[in-house]
Order: sequence, then structure tokens, then C-alpha cells
Amino acid sequence: MEAARDRPRVGGSEPPLLAWLYTVARRRFQDDQRRAVASALPPGELAVSDVELRYGREVTEAIRLAMLRMSPDHRDVLSGRLLEGTPFAELAVRHGASEAAMKMRFTRALRELQRELASLGVER
Repeated sequence: MEAARDRPRVGGSEPPLLAWLYTVARRRFQDDQRRAVASALPPGELAVSDVELRYGREVTEAIRLAMLRMSPDHRDVLSGRLLEGTPFAELAVRHGASEAAMKMRFTRALRELQRELASLGVER
């Protein structure tokens, strides 16, 4: 009902009605899910302590250093896959290799990252 009531306020280059309604419904669902998760946590659980903030900064710095120590190929595959969400097929084209080779390189890069993080004192 709210979507139908708010429809006239949408700008001049309006999307098709059905697409617009799907977008409204999806966003409403996501908002409801976030609220449900937040309300399920005990009060104060969302607060972050200074220790947790410091630990987060330390881990962030360790990941940055570990990535810099890695081989450029491994660094590119990890950042492409994990940070950019690049599919293995696209990474394969970028590196001139097969998709299977990219999956293997990704696995090896994860192991290398774990070793580097362990050498910097970050454990699982």
C-alpha cells in the first residue's frame, strides 16, 4: 500500500511499474531482515569495545602487509576474486590461463596469505 501511495512522487523518468515495485519490495525485505538480526542481539552487543577496534585495525594492517609480501599474481587473483567479485572465467582471460588454473592459483594464494598472516602474528 505504501508503494502504491508513494508512486506519484517518483521522478519524471520513471521505471516500469513492475520493476519499481520489485525494487521497493526487495529493499523492504532487506530492511526487515536487518532489523530482525539487530533485534535478536542482546542489548549492547552491537557496541564495539576499544580492544575490538584496535584488534580490527591490527588485522587490517596485517592483511595489507601480507598482501604486499605476496607474489603479484597471487595478490591480483585474491583481490580480484574476494574484493571485486571477479568470476574465475574473467580472471582466466585476464591472466591468459584456464579457469581451472585460476581456481588453483586462488587456493594457493589463500594458503600464501594464511602463511604471511601467521608470520605477522595473526592466527585463525
